[in-house]
Amino acid sequence: MHGTILGKTGTGKTELVKIMIPFLYKWKNLIIVDVFNSYREVLPEDKWLYVAVNHINFDDMSSKAVILENIREAVYNHKALYFNIEDLIDEEEQIFLNNLSYILSSQLGYVLIIDEASRFLKRNATPEWIERLFKGGRHNDINLITIYQSFTDAIMSSLRQNDWIIAAFSNENNEKQRIKELFNIDLDLVKLDKYEFLIMYDGETGIINRDTLKETLNTLFD
Repeated sequence: MHGTILGKTGTGKTELVKIMIPFLYKWKNLIIVDVFNSYREVLPEDKWLYVAVNHINFDDMSSKAVILENIREAVYNHKALYFNIEDLIDEEEQIFLNNLSYILSSQLGYVLIIDEASRFLKRNATPEWIERLFKGGRHNDINLITIYQSFTDAIMSSLRQNDWIIAAFSNENNEKQRIKELFNIDLDLVKLDKYEFLIMYDGETGIINRDTLKETLNTLFD
């Protein structure tokens, strides 16, 4: 079950994810890839295995070995795994994400949250690591959640491969057009307050907020 969350700063997107994390932590093995430590305070410190990924030797075998060791340690100690990759340069980020997706494609039962996902998209094409998780993840119960600032940051072909999408409303013309394409709704008939979001799941479109999110999560991840 793959999903995407879209919303500009101030729309409540980060708060929405913070509500989701404790639920997901209890449901599956949880891995977060982040740049700004946006979610570290959501769980108690002893529930995280926090890894600041630095400029280590990023040849394939070395990186895969380190990542696999972190994953095994987190599972053994019943912790969520938090990778902070702010110190990596572009090429290293791609190597890291490719190797992480490669390892997870042979694991079972994970939720992987990628924050600021547009940072890792190149040349307006879906990266190899996303395609691998989309295709292989469905067989191994790997659930990818990507988080974007806006629709224009994301690649439409990737968005369409998600099982669900949660989005904050935007008045920008290019954003409105993408929302209309994906959600198939007349935005002139929709009014969202702050901390309310459009959701598309199983061919249906609706509105959720923080109060109804937990019920929605039970539906999405049942």
